[in-house]
This record gives sequence, structure tokens and C-alpha cells, in this order.
Amino acid sequence: VFVGDGPMRTEIVALSAQCRVRCEVTGIEPPEGVRRWLRTGALFCGPSVTAGTGQQEAFGLTFAEAQACGLPVVAYRSGGIAEAVEHGVTGFLASEGDVSALASHMVTLLSDSGLRGRMSAAAFGRSRALFDQARQTRDLETIYDDMLQESPLVGSRR
Repeated sequence: VFVGDGPMRTEIVALSAQCRVRCEVTGIEPPEGVRRWLRTGALFCGPSVTAGTGQQEAFGLTFAEAQACGLPVVAYRSGGIAEAVEHGVTGFLASEGDVSALASHMVTLLSDSGLRGRMSAAAFGRSRALFDQARQTRDLETIYDDMLQESPLVGSRR
């Protein structure tokens, strides 16, 4: 299942038909629709690559969101994805463009329910510990408060 839409939709559908692989492209989904799809999956695969312009995933929010739904991730080690996914713990990262390694990681997870369960639990726990929005907001506010307190232009505010 490909959740979303984009310029490669026709190519994906044609390739899946050529390879006789059942494939569904959902089109654009609202946030709850994305969460519903994530909750039904066994893993999340996001083979994000560096664009021709050099642009990469800055952080990989979709990878953190998938893990928050308890999905282990299989992806390329591109841009900031390795910040979201801990290789061998919350999923597997392959070198960018290494389709064979990506496929092998997917097969490993799909064929080993014990490993998939451990990675799922680790993914959920790590996403809650590191990427919880309320916690991150509090941490950022603390940094701002500390900076204001130390600023000679502002003076002490406490």
C-alpha cells in the first residue's frame, strides 16, 4: 500500500502490474487516514533518496510517525533518517540506492515475527521517548528561557 500521491503514481501502478504484485495507491489521506493505514501495517518502508538538486530528508518525520504507531522501519540511510531510525533496533537502514539490501531487510522483518515484535516495541518506545511533541516543546521552551535569562540585552527575568 502506498499512502499518498505524487508524480510517480502511474509508474508505480504500471510496475506493480508488470511484476504481478498487488498494489494499492490510496491517494492523499487526512492525518487520521494515514494513522489508520500505519496501524494496519507490519512495517513501514520509506526508500527516500537524495533529489537531483541535492535535497534530502531533513529529519524524516514520517519515519518517527510510523514508529509512534509501532511499526519497524526499513529505509535508506539518507539525510536525517538515521536520526529517527536506529539501525538494528527500531528498523533497518540500507545504503542509499541499495535495492537488494532494502528488499532483504523487508523479507527479514516479514519472515521473523519475533524480531518484528521486538523492533516494533523499540520503535514505539523510542518515538515516545525522543519525539513526543509535548516533551520537545517543553525542552525548547527551557532552552529559550535559559537564553533569555543569560542575555545581557534582556537581563534577569526570573
